[in-house]
Parts: sequence; structure tokens; C-alpha cells
Amino acid sequence: MEKSQTTPGDLSRAAPRDFFLHLLHIVTLYGSAIALLSILWQLINIRFPDPTQDAYRYFAINGTIRWGVAFLVIMFPVLLGTGRFLENVYKKEPEKKELKIRKWLVYLTLFITALIIIGDLIRLIFEFLQGELTLRFILKFGSVLAVAAAIFWYYLQGMREREWKTFGWNMKRIFVWKVVIIIFAVVIGGVLAVDSPKEEQMYRRDERRVQDAQTLQNYTLEYWKKEKTLPENVDVLDIQAKEEEFDPRKDPKTKETYGYEVRGENTFALCVVFEKETRGKGGYPSPERPMRVPVDFEKPEPEYYIENSDWTHEAGKTCFERKIVEKKNL
Repeated sequence: MEKSQTTPGDLSRAAPRDFFLHLLHIVTLYGSAIALLSILWQLINIRFPDPTQDAYRYFAINGTIRWGVAFLVIMFPVLLGTGRFLENVYKKEPEKKELKIRKWLVYLTLFITALIIIGDLIRLIFEFLQGELTLRFILKFGSVLAVAAAIFWYYLQGMREREWKTFGWNMKRIFVWKVVIIIFAVVIGGVLAVDSPKEEQMYRRDERRVQDAQTLQNYTLEYWKKEKTLPENVDVLDIQAKEEEFDPRKDPKTKETYGYEVRGENTFALCVVFEKETRGKGGYPSPERPMRVPVDFEKPEPEYYIENSDWTHEAGKTCFERKIVEKKNL
């Protein structure tokens, strides 16, 4: 294996290995920091929810935490590994510390973290003067400040030549172990805060069931418009399933046909068996949204629509009753 060499008189040149190792180290640093903050922020959102945001905003929390955990589990060990490897390189070849790629990336990191700290402090003062300081904001502000300050301090110390020792203690090693413990705790907290993989599969199947019910509702409405009567069952609806796995008339797990009942001249019900209750039901606000019905001035013939469209449900069998009503042209 060819060994890269760098002489003191030619410190601007770096072997491809040096370039990509330093670049990989910094990229994983940024990725780990962003993933860490994303998890912390979502945990704060769960503990201190914002009542002004609707339920759809909170449905993304699980996904954000999962992505953050996935990034941390992969990127943080790579960050530690490349950092350890580079430290060994510096011990064997001290002149490697003078590589321009290293100095550029480290000083760029110091510059970015300094800007983040300054911007964070400016926003803190602004929120204070505006009278909108909340515990939720303070925790998010503190998390950003702590992460940025830790990165700034660590790499600033790394640019100095002296040893990181205080009263005989290796402060660098202690700092790294503290970070490892914090990252481990945040990952565990993130995993515990989200639904388990099994529960997530249940939720996804339930979401598919709701989509199927919406499709059946739309086809039933179209059937009513043509025949002026409700279909006897969902099998007579003009639905062409591309594959059996994606037939909206059948449950994605049991493959049984969804329940359908005619409850009046223009009233019907779609019955579905769910594995879980509606995600976020009871935990987050779900504001009512007015139904927008377009007014058509050109067509004199009557138009019809579904009177309600509530799809919240409990675990178990739920029947969604729907009534077809005529739109009144104004």
C-alpha cells in the first residue's frame, strides 16, 4: 500500500486519502449535529405541543425522529472513527496538522458555529423584547446554543498545540465520552418517543384502509349521479384494480371485502375494521375546516356531494355513514 508523504515545505499538498478523510469527518459532524437537533426539537414538540398547530403538523414528528435516529446511528460512529483515525495520523505524522484542507474545514466549522451562536443570541433578545419567550422556545434555543458551542470549543482546542490536560485528566477524552453518553441518551429517547415498527405497520395499514374507504365513497357518489340510486354492494362499482394487492374494495391484510350498507334512499355506510385508533386522536388539536363547495352558474342540472367527510376512528369496526345531498346553486 502506497504511503502518502507530506513534507514541511509542501504542506499545501494532500494525498487523496487525507482530503477525503477530512471531508468525510466534517460532513459526518454536520450530519450528526443536525440529526441531534432534529430529535431534540421533536422531543420538545412532544413535551410542549403548540396548540396553534393542527394535527397534520404533528404527524411528521415520528418521521422526523426516525430519520434523526437513523442518521445518528450511522453518522456518529463514522464521525468518531474518522476522528480517531486522524488523531493517530497526527501522532505519527505531526506535519499533517498543517494540511490546508484540515485548516480550511476546521476554520469553516468555527465560522459557521460562531454565526449560529450569534444568530441564536440575537433571536433570544428579539423574542424577549417581543414578549414571546416560552419554555418551548428557551429549550430549543438552549439546544442549538449547546451543540454549536460544544463544536466550536472542541475544534478551537484542536487547533491549539498544547495538550488537553487539566490536573492530569485528559479533558479531550472526557469530553468525547460525555458527548457519546448524550448522543446515546437522545437516541434512546427518540426510539421510545415514536411508535414501534409493529405499531407503525398497523398505522400504515389503517391509513391505506381510510384511502380505500375514500375511494369507495367517491365511486359510490359517481354511481349515484348516473343511476340516481345507491349500489347494492361495492362489487358493482366500476373499479378496475391493477393488482389484487391494491384493490380498494378489500382489506390490505385480511383481503376481505369492506362492509357496505344502504341505510336510506341516499344514505349509505362504509364499514372498516381498524387495528389502531386515528393517529394523534385526542392528543393534538384538529380544527374544523369549512367545506368548500364550488358554485356552478353554467350547468342548470342538479349536482350532488357527500355531506360529511370525517374519517376519525377507533380501533376495531367503524362504520362511516355518508349522505348524498344536492348542491344548492345560488
